[in-house]
Amino acid sequence: MDKRRAVQAMDWSPEGKHKRGRPRKNWQETISEDIRCMGMTWSEAIDLAEDRQGWKDCVARCAAMHWMD
Repeated sequence: MDKRRAVQAMDWSPEGKHKRGRPRKNWQETISEDIRCMGMTWSEAIDLAEDRQGWKDCVARCAAMHWMD
C-alpha cells in the first residue's frame, strides 16, 4: 500500500544547487518547527498524516498560527 502524500511530503528531502549566501531553512526544519509549535513530536505528526481529516485540521491550525504572525 502506498503512503499518503502527506506522509511522503514529511519524508521528502529536496535536492539541487543552493544559491550563494546564508542558507535558508530547509523543508524539514520548517516542518519540524511547525510541529513543535503545535505541541507534537515528529512521530505523532507522521501518525496524524495517515489520518486524512486529522491532517487537514492540523494544517488549518498551523496555517492560522502563521496567518496571525
